[in-house]
Amino acid sequence: MFDRFRTRYNWDQANDEAIREGFENVLKRRFADIMSDYRKESTKKARVAGHDFPDDRLDFEAMRKFPPRFVHLDVWDKLCMERALGWPPTFRELFLATHLTKESKKDFWDGLFDESLEGAEFCTTRSRLAYEAYERSMVEKYREDVLLHPVGDADLWERAQGRSGFGIGSSDPCHVSSLMARHHHPGLRPMLTSSAHKSRYYYK
Repeated sequence: MFDRFRTRYNWDQANDEAIREGFENVLKRRFADIMSDYRKESTKKARVAGHDFPDDRLDFEAMRKFPPRFVHLDVWDKLCMERALGWPPTFRELFLATHLTKESKKDFWDGLFDESLEGAEFCTTRSRLAYEAYERSMVEKYREDVLLHPVGDADLWERAQGRSGFGIGSSDPCHVSSLMARHHHPGLRPMLTSSAHKSRYYYK
């Protein structure tokens, strides 16, 4: 963001560090208000599209599809998922949230599938094959006990998808992986229960 700011204004490069520090301090002070405005804008778009927000609570599942101005859809999608889940989404959660059918996605968040996802329906054959390729690669590299798998392996994801990065939009997989690593113990993989999911998908 600072790089974009510096393209609009000119100053003596000797003052670059002080100006960056001032820019970041202003941004920190305004961050809460900026995000509040973003949530309001996203909520308004979602309501116009026909989504109902009971008791004026924010439904991040609905808001994911309605990014505010100047925020890329992929970025907004991950922000909403992180707020809803209480942690940055794993590769698995991010992929399944965007590639399962509506019915299977609901069952997944309600905790009705085990790790095998037997019976889940994907939006496309390519989505299903991509997921299966990544899961096979995880088992081959980290063995069959999924509780010992890391929450995300960016290199393995790219190799499993033939370096295409399919399934995570324009996101940088290394960035997604680093976000998850800061919030998860490497030996733990977050699991959702119905009650946990439903309580976390709203914010008041």
